[in-house]
Amino acid sequence: MTVAPVCPFSTAMAFRKISQDVKQAAIHLYERELLNLQDIPSYCSFSESTWYRVLKLWRETGNVISHPTGARGRTLPGPRRP
Repeated sequence: MTVAPVCPFSTAMAFRKISQDVKQAAIHLYERELLNLQDIPSYCSFSESTWYRVLKLWRETGNVISHPTGARGRTLPGPRRP
C-alpha cells in the first residue's frame, strides 16, 4: 500500500497566512521537477488559485511574497486652504 506524502509545513485551514518558507518549498518542488505543477497545491495544502498566484509572482519578481505599495486603509483629506 502506498501512502501519499504530506508536506511537513502544511495544515488544512481556510484563510490562513501561508508562510514564505512553504511558498519557497513549493517553488523548489516545482523547479526541481520533484512534483508535477498540478500536484503541488494538494501536496502543500493550499488552493490552486493560491499556488498559481505564488508561481506568477515568483516568475515576475523572483520573490514569493508581495510587497504592498501605497497607503493602506482610508486616507484623510489634507488641510483646507483658505
